[in-house]
Amino acid sequence: MASVLRAYTELQKQYEDLKGKEVESKLAESLESMQKDTQCVVMDTANYPIQPSKPDRMRLILMGLFFSLSLGVGLAVAVDVLGQKFWIHSEVEALLGVPLLVEIPEIVTEGELRERKKRRLRYGLLFVVVLGVLVGGACSVLLIPELRALAGGYFRKMMELVGG
Repeated sequence: MASVLRAYTELQKQYEDLKGKEVESKLAESLESMQKDTQCVVMDTANYPIQPSKPDRMRLILMGLFFSLSLGVGLAVAVDVLGQKFWIHSEVEALLGVPLLVEIPEIVTEGELRERKKRRLRYGLLFVVVLGVLVGGACSVLLIPELRALAGGYFRKMMELVGG
């Protein structure tokens, strides 16, 4: 009797699951049929711009120059403020308010002099490279479009002469 009751309850559960699935499928079917009847209507067409948008190269160049110069000046001021040194004895006397008794001279060796010359040469070369990159970048931004237009016109004329 217990096994028959267990089988009966299992079959009732399966029956209820199938009924629930039938209701869900009917609901999904009715939703699909409702969606088939709906139509999309374009209320307002797309508006195309009157002029093509492109970056203003001169504005970008001027902004870049302004920001790079202000960054350079700011870094120079920061280095000057943070790297305070006393160069002459009168600066020490003015800061402390007492006379200076002894001044220790700077002792510079030949190796240090060579190292200073090398450092100056490296800084000079770095300046030349950075200047070259800046000038090359400015030329590429300002001149390349015109050169491309000239080359394109030249290429078209050559093709006409060849007969292509």
